[in-house]
Amino acid sequence: MKANLKLMKSWFVRLCVLRNLRQSELISQLEEVIEHFLEEKDLEILIEAYNSFTYKFYTIQPYQSLKGYIENKLLYGENLITYYLEQEKLIPQTIKQSLEIELNLLEQIGGINSKIFKQILLEHKDAVCMQGAIEGLLDWGNEEERCVEVLGREGWGDQAETLLEFYHQRGCGNFAKYYAFKWDDSKGYKEIVGIKKPDSIGLNDLIGYELQKQDILKNTHAFLKGYPANNLLLYGARGTGKSSMVKAILNHFASTTKLRMIEIRKDQLMHLKELMGLIQNKPYYFIIFIDDLAFEDKEETYTALKTILEGGLEEKPKHMVIYATSNRRHLIQEQMSENELHGNDTVEEKLSLSDRFGMRIGFSSPNKKEYLDIVKGIVAQRNIQIDEQVLEREALKWEMWNNGKSGRTAKQFVNYIEGELESL
Repeated sequence: MKANLKLMKSWFVRLCVLRNLRQSELISQLEEVIEHFLEEKDLEILIEAYNSFTYKFYTIQPYQSLKGYIENKLLYGENLITYYLEQEKLIPQTIKQSLEIELNLLEQIGGINSKIFKQILLEHKDAVCMQGAIEGLLDWGNEEERCVEVLGREGWGDQAETLLEFYHQRGCGNFAKYYAFKWDDSKGYKEIVGIKKPDSIGLNDLIGYELQKQDILKNTHAFLKGYPANNLLLYGARGTGKSSMVKAILNHFASTTKLRMIEIRKDQLMHLKELMGLIQNKPYYFIIFIDDLAFEDKEETYTALKTILEGGLEEKPKHMVIYATSNRRHLIQEQMSENELHGNDTVEEKLSLSDRFGMRIGFSSPNKKEYLDIVKGIVAQRNIQIDEQVLEREALKWEMWNNGKSGRTAKQFVNYIEGELESL
């Protein structure tokens, strides 16, 4: 049994190209368990190590498969291969050959299960009175190998080209796993964090504003083709679908392209250059999304955005554009203090921020007909059966008593009416 443990340890030690996998939470603890068992520690210590790993096995992954966990970390983690790809360097043939060998090693690591450890526990010199307790320890293994989706159940060494193709198509690391991100500073430091469940709204869900939709589509399509693209400012009345349009554009392209979106808050604009540095060499196309952008008269953070848009010595990355939404056309509240000697200059300075967006796309509040068309469109999408006259009467009543005519109001009304059909 000890020989088997030494063999297992050698599988971990021989990893080089895929060495980063050893730093993952579950694999590092499995290696630690093997070390404990090799050192023949006291029975209680070994049982504690076994149970600690077993607990982690069932809590940090959504499936009961060590192979599935390893594949997930391999597909969406970092390693020597992904380093070369992200730097757009040619992968040396020796590294490709090592990749095949190490994939075989990972397959063998993925095949480790609880049985060998429990057998060693049963053979421990202090296990005489603990046999029943040891046999009753929770097992772990590969009960759900169906979770291995890319490399297959076996023959991983033969799947090196499949893995490389995955990286070429999907990218590497979190930018392959997610397509929507936020610039997070909640932990005391800043990091790009993937959003597990982004808003799934699609372009077909947005009714009306067809000209605006086509302008944004054309600009984004040109951006993804490598042509010069404009930063966009979507402005207009609240509830008209500006933010929804940006999210729908992402969903439209993300599954078939390397488009990624990172949302940042207005108060993070001073650190926008830091974010640019992190994505500078990433082989993706990034939309920096700033929602509900507006500045008060005394705020100065707008200068950071203004410099990035146009005007600074440092060139904005060609694979990055900024899409912002605002209820204001001119972004900065236009107030002139009596103490400002050069009032016109001040106004021009403030208006120039919105002018630096290459395209400014307006979203006006819908009129009565447009509002009712949006309501009817949502009702049709949801296949709700309701008399048209009743629908129009209730929709107009709803907007009068709520937030006025807008796409948001229309959706809120349909949400309401769907649950009230029986009473109408």
